[in-house]
Amino acid sequence: MNRKVVFFLMMAGMICSASFILAAGSVSLTNPISASNFPELLKSITTVVASLIGGLATIMIIIAGFFFLTSAGIPSRVEAGKKALFFAIMGIVIALIAGPIVNQILDILK
Repeated sequence: MNRKVVFFLMMAGMICSASFILAAGSVSLTNPISASNFPELLKSITTVVASLIGGLATIMIIIAGFFFLTSAGIPSRVEAGKKALFFAIMGIVIALIAGPIVNQILDILK
C-alpha cells in the first residue's frame, strides 16, 4: 500500500477512537489494590513474594530428595542433590525473614 493511504487510515482510526472516548463521558475506575498507602502495598507484595518463594523452595526440597534417591552413589548427582537442598533451605529462610525485614525497614523510615 501507498504510505499516504496507510497514514490516512491510521489518522482516521485515531480520530474515531478519540471520538468514542469523548462520547463515553466520565469513566470511574475502582482501585484493584487493597492497599491505600505505600507501606501496606509493600507488605502485601512481600507477603505474596514470600509465599511464592516458600512454595517453590518446598518443591525444590522434593526435587533434591529425588536427586538423592536416583543418584545411585554417583558423586556428581549426590552433589547436585546437596546443592538443591541447600538452596531450597536458604529459600525457606529468606521467605520466613522477608516479612520482619520489611517491617523493620518501614519502622525505621517512619
